Amino acid sequence: MNGSTLIADVIGNPLLEGYGRFLFPITFNTPRPGDTLADVPDLLTWYHHVDTATTIDVVGDLLMRRENGQTVFFNIYTEQERAAAPGLEDTGLFVFPAQGVPTGAKPHVAICNAGGGFAYVASIHDSMPHALWLSRHGYTAFTLQYRPGARTGCEDLARAISFIHTHADELGVDPEGYSLWGGSAGARLAAYLGSYGPARFGGDDVPRPGAVVMQYTGHSDLSGAEPPTFACVGTADPIASWRTMRARTDAIAAAGTPSECRVFEGLPHGFGLGIATAAEGWIEDAAAFWQAQIDAASAASAPSAGPATVREYVRLDYSPTFSGIDLNHVSPDPDAVEGTVATAAVDPTRSQCLFLWDEGGAPTTTTPRSSGYDPAGFRPTVTSIPAVGGTVRGAVLLCAGGAFAVRGNNSDCYPTAEQLSASGYHCFVVDYRLRPYTQAEAGTDLARAIRFVRAHADDYGLPSPQHIALGGYSAGGILCGETILNWSGSTCPAELDAGYTPDGLDSVSADVTATAMIYSFYGRLSVAELNPDRLAGAVPTYYCYGTRDPFYNQFEAQVEVMAARGATHRARVLDGWPHGFGAEGGWIEEYDAFMQRAFAAA
Repeated sequence: MNGSTLIADVIGNPLLEGYGRFLFPITFNTPRPGDTLADVPDLLTWYHHVDTATTIDVVGDLLMRRENGQTVFFNIYTEQERAAAPGLEDTGLFVFPAQGVPTGAKPHVAICNAGGGFAYVASIHDSMPHALWLSRHGYTAFTLQYRPGARTGCEDLARAISFIHTHADELGVDPEGYSLWGGSAGARLAAYLGSYGPARFGGDDVPRPGAVVMQYTGHSDLSGAEPPTFACVGTADPIASWRTMRARTDAIAAAGTPSECRVFEGLPHGFGLGIATAAEGWIEDAAAFWQAQIDAASAASAPSAGPATVREYVRLDYSPTFSGIDLNHVSPDPDAVEGTVATAAVDPTRSQCLFLWDEGGAPTTTTPRSSGYDPAGFRPTVTSIPAVGGTVRGAVLLCAGGAFAVRGNNSDCYPTAEQLSASGYHCFVVDYRLRPYTQAEAGTDLARAIRFVRAHADDYGLPSPQHIALGGYSAGGILCGETILNWSGSTCPAELDAGYTPDGLDSVSADVTATAMIYSFYGRLSVAELNPDRLAGAVPTYYCYGTRDPFYNQFEAQVEVMAARGATHRARVLDGWPHGFGAEGGWIEEYDAFMQRAFAAA
């Protein structure tokens, strides 16, 4: 196989038994007699960055497996159904079995759905390369040949999912936690089946997918029951707006379901695997996202291995009220900022708002611009809330949640600070950078705030510089974990940005003694870190979350990992409580005691 191989020779190859035609858009852009595999990009309307080497790889893989006597294509409708409805002859599943797995193992399943504007199915670029990549990384992947059309496509995908569940033993796969992948029109199919389930479209009553992976689609429908969702798109896409995709994943995240959206500067529609583009490697992140959902579900269903004393299930006689909570984004008023943490005079008797960095001095890898919520020119700040009473017992830096898209200070941080300050803690609300800035950039913001508080431990009357803790909610807790694992101690921001100029504060340690993960975990947005080696730097950690939180399985899984490695931690699990309860639930009093034990042991 090479770029000069005739498309007609592939379609007519007897090894492919008549289904070789599904590899190419023969009913939309019919290949000319002399067209070769190198000409495939010209046949795929609406697609870009079609990689000929990948096309050759896919075709070669199918033919090699057929030469070895393997089945590569399955009809999903019976012979009688196909005879009664001739359009069903143009449907089926190509299979790409998991490679490198132990004999007898049952790999997890991905079903990939190509786009094509519901005019054709661009499998050779938009689904088969993905399936081949997944198979080489231990998953069994299928690609769907469906009847073009939103309704018929959903019906065919529902049948395909049902077929795989019915024949799982014959196929040697584990369909539990299966994922649906799709590009463009194919992403719409994946999203619809993810939101409503196969039975809604004539399939069997089988579970909805464990994850959906979507590329470049304008699909905006939401049922309120979306599965964990990973999305990616380019900013130069004239068909699918990146803003639409991000708004949908933000809405999924706001509902408490894991979601991620990757936006690639300057990329057009239909980039597939993104070979030799800014998007190359996105599929690794998407597969890791899916695997995190599998791991979390598996850990949640496994018998508890950790000591029961670190996890307490609490049934309260009341539910969260959310009364008086302001869920709007908070962006500090620059006119209220008194100076920078590097030069301002500290006054522990009143609230102060200070910039964390000199203007233009923040370490960054992102071109500065408006985040969509923060104005252009936004600079991260820290706002102090002084301790009330005579004895200062410590300092707590608080980071609000909001999926790294907003900062819900008024629902998370300030109600908590009010209670903690009354208990003798100086509190500091950190307004860190949001999207498009990275988690690492925001991590340096929090590390900077920690250094400021530690440098002024005497000014604030702290018992010692070790009497400093963190508290984070949802994305804010993830940020706390980012800083603890990657930006603590003497780690300099110049490791992120080589052009950063260190100052005196960078010589101060960014260590903390404890952290609270309030409906949060160590990891990245929507994905808990479950590798015990990567959690080796965790500090004593207090968790509080509800059993109705969509991330519940991931919280439980990480608590188990922490217990197994002997880390100091405690989990307060609120029966029947959802995501986003802020300062409610009685956790603040427990965290107070937890911090004091950690301070005493430091």
